[in-house]
Amino acid sequence: MERMTKVGVSLAFIIHESANPHIAVLGRLPGTAVYRNTEQHPEAYTYNGIVIVRVDAPIYFANISYIKDR
Repeated sequence: MERMTKVGVSLAFIIHESANPHIAVLGRLPGTAVYRNTEQHPEAYTYNGIVIVRVDAPIYFANISYIKDR
């Protein structure tokens, strides 16, 4: 019974993570053509009127509304 509980909790965690993926706003590092997460690299340049994002999970029916709302 304990094994089934662990499997159930693991499955619930996987479903939650795939339905609510991490979304990063990207910016260009100065002097390069490399784009990185602006939270981790505050020096990264962002463009006015343009937002570049990276979704860290596959996009599918269960998470599309979460992604659109963000």
